[in-house]
Amino acid sequence: MNDDVLTLKIPMCCRQRKLCLVLDLDHTLINSARFTEVEPEHEALLRSHLANDAVRLPEEKRELFRLERIQMWTKLRPAVRHFLETAHQHFELWIHTNGNR
Repeated sequence: MNDDVLTLKIPMCCRQRKLCLVLDLDHTLINSARFTEVEPEHEALLRSHLANDAVRLPEEKRELFRLERIQMWTKLRPAVRHFLETAHQHFELWIHTNGNR
């Protein structure tokens, strides 16, 4: 986050009486693996899970994603949506990643 954004965000957080909660994206909120890192037997399980979710869950409830454009599988951590909704009521949420994709 650049200094200009921080200059605006910090006073806003103080007025709202919210602390900033910085969350790491990778391995905290989501787990991801490149297609090339997934063993064939696990690939089959992931594809089966993805197909089952597509039939039984609306898109906003799904937790597993096959991201073709960046060649990665990504899975939301258990209960991450509920955690973020709850945390947002009490904190200004900032997401950090060291990822490059």
